Amino acid sequence: PLFSQPMVFSVDNLLQIVITFQGVFMTFFWVTSKPLEKSYYGLVLILGLLALQMFSLFLVSLGIFQEFLSRWNIAYGFIYSVVFYQYTKLTLYEDYRIASKELLQSIPFVIAALLAISSIAIHYPFVYAAYLISALVYFWLANRAIYHYTSVVKSTRSSLHSQKLFWLKCLFGIYLLVIATDTIQFTLSYFYAGHEVTSLVQTLTYAIVLLLTCAITYFSLLYSNLYIAALKEEIAAAYEDPVQGISNSDKTQFESLGSSLESLMNQKKLYLNPDMGLIDVASELTIPARQLSRVIKEVFKTNFSDYINSYRVEEAVRMLTNPTDSKETISEVMYKCGFSTKSAFFTCFKKKKGISPKEFKMKFSKS
Repeated sequence: PLFSQPMVFSVDNLLQIVITFQGVFMTFFWVTSKPLEKSYYGLVLILGLLALQMFSLFLVSLGIFQEFLSRWNIAYGFIYSVVFYQYTKLTLYEDYRIASKELLQSIPFVIAALLAISSIAIHYPFVYAAYLISALVYFWLANRAIYHYTSVVKSTRSSLHSQKLFWLKCLFGIYLLVIATDTIQFTLSYFYAGHEVTSLVQTLTYAIVLLLTCAITYFSLLYSNLYIAALKEEIAAAYEDPVQGISNSDKTQFESLGSSLESLMNQKKLYLNPDMGLIDVASELTIPARQLSRVIKEVFKTNFSDYINSYRVEEAVRMLTNPTDSKETISEVMYKCGFSTKSAFFTCFKKKKGISPKEFKMKFSKS
């Protein structure tokens, strides 16, 4: 029969339904809204997996496909940690691409899934121990990636990147809570099945998963709005109507502002911040973004992006010719001088210097 027990809803069922609805809704929202950053697709996958697992657990509690879904539930743990790890790298590095060899990380999930759909008897403590080891390994790898990132870029990140790092730490903190309570619940259910404390810990686990989905929803919408607001203002300034001509008084004022801009760049080195935009520099000079855009066009005969990148390239040249650390890599130089992606760094460097950073480093080391 489809229902092997009466349909009775509990607090756990309510939490499962809420998590499922929230996961499905936000997954649909991000898939249809075309997010600005590819890391958002990692959030989509996390929310989608959570929704799928919570719905399957809801069906199990109602006695629907109970045996099959209970066995399948063991596979989810092996994929969450991999997705969290890849999401971390996508968030930290804008030019990060998931290589085909990294798909091998999903092998434990595939094995667990095949085991679930087979008729082989499952020794749950062994499988759960394997899941726990996998989760801790990927948690360590993700934290190592964050540590390496912060040690390379140091203080050159903007407040937006600081918020992203804070968000990643919060995400993994909540995820660790989920793992901890789930481990306690599994241990209690194995030795004290049906005990009241076991049920309470299980409910607590669902509540923390709900907290996780709420946190993902809140931070993803928050950062999306921050990006959209900044982009709208910078696009408006960048695509303003071209200036047909300026008076002598305006020219004098522009030249004065140009000098102030150069002094600001040389003294504060704002270009080291990879997220620094037209609005940020204009704020430092206490002038409108549109006016700064005009100054750069009239005085330096270029656009804001090329102007900033010229400083970054010169900074890279200084770092490559006078390295403070002989083991410093080109990627580390790239982040320290303010570039976010390798493609942008190599393109701008070659445009300004005629050779790639790698060729420049080799040429200088030989001379």
